[in-house]
Amino acid sequence: MKIRIVYKQIPNQKLLGVFHILFPFSISYLLTPLICRLAEKLRILDIPDKRKVHHIATPLLGGVVIYLAFAIGTVTTQWYSVEFKTIVYAATLIFILGLMDDIMKLSSVLRLTIQVLAVFILFTQGMEINFLPDFTRLRILDKLITILWIVGITNAVNFLDGLDGLCVGFGVIASLFFGAIAFLTGQYFFMFLAFSLAGSCLGFLPWNFRLNKPARIFMGDAGSLFIGFTLASFAIMGEWAENKTVALFVPVLILLLPIFDISMITFFRIKDGAVKTVREWFDYVGKDHFHHRLYDFGISKKKVVWIMYLLTALLGFSAVIIRTSGTMEAYLELLQAITLLIIFISFIVIARKRCDIIVKESKKMSIAPDENDPQNSERQS
Repeated sequence: MKIRIVYKQIPNQKLLGVFHILFPFSISYLLTPLICRLAEKLRILDIPDKRKVHHIATPLLGGVVIYLAFAIGTVTTQWYSVEFKTIVYAATLIFILGLMDDIMKLSSVLRLTIQVLAVFILFTQGMEINFLPDFTRLRILDKLITILWIVGITNAVNFLDGLDGLCVGFGVIASLFFGAIAFLTGQYFFMFLAFSLAGSCLGFLPWNFRLNKPARIFMGDAGSLFIGFTLASFAIMGEWAENKTVALFVPVLILLLPIFDISMITFFRIKDGAVKTVREWFDYVGKDHFHHRLYDFGISKKKVVWIMYLLTALLGFSAVIIRTSGTMEAYLELLQAITLLIIFISFIVIARKRCDIIVKESKKMSIAPDENDPQNSERQS
């Protein structure tokens, strides 16, 4: 799709790009302690249970900080087209959905309905995936694929919010790569929007990912759904390359980690019979995600997060590299990335099974009576 630009000339794009990171960063960083105290006063807390990895009740309004910093950093500048503002409006609906879900748990049907409604807000400005032949005047197939893409990515990023700093850090890295590629392709308005999201997440990160302490505050569904929806919207907006196939693969590579994670858990949950319907899939809560498997392998929480950061950055650099490549190179790069992720998770699964076998055998050996023990010999006599 082509974006209608509000201003034809943008002075000093690099300086404005830095501003769109630093301004939301400052708002987010300074506002977080205040929102944290508010959440504690209102008793809006994430209470630990057996499916969670944290051990203390933690404030749950961090998504408010990220949203406010992003909204203030984008709308007040007035450097955006109608389409860009439409993303903000649709993402606002998703933010409200997540906030309500944090305060009072909503049904999966209502969550899905509102997410689809937010996608229809994007449709009002023609924002949809349009690489398929136009068989109908309404482009129904394109709209269905767009709904699947945005709803899928929104929830996939939400699923990353299982360890301190993981989801918000992913938001920083992914939006920075979207913004960098937008700069390289001359899409400066898009760059400003992406950098605003990066700054908003970056300002919240020090409070959510502390080196030697647990998170001071969680962003909850209000933050993770908002980040996921906004990143998914970025993917369908940008003109990523002249080659249509390459343009399709660039955002896929940037978002490949949550795509791989949601595909993996869906496959195993269906295979194991854990879910049988779409509603069961939305309602199912488990510790079988990519980051959980790394943590179960014995890697510390902080190291798991850093590994996920590294993988996201490597995939982002791959997206930058293929921007000027041909169709074959794009296919090979995507195939290589997917293959490496599959090998990586396969190694983890196999190694984990072997560790479990070793632990079971050692327990059996410790329980089994020792024939050389004199006391044991006296009992047998």
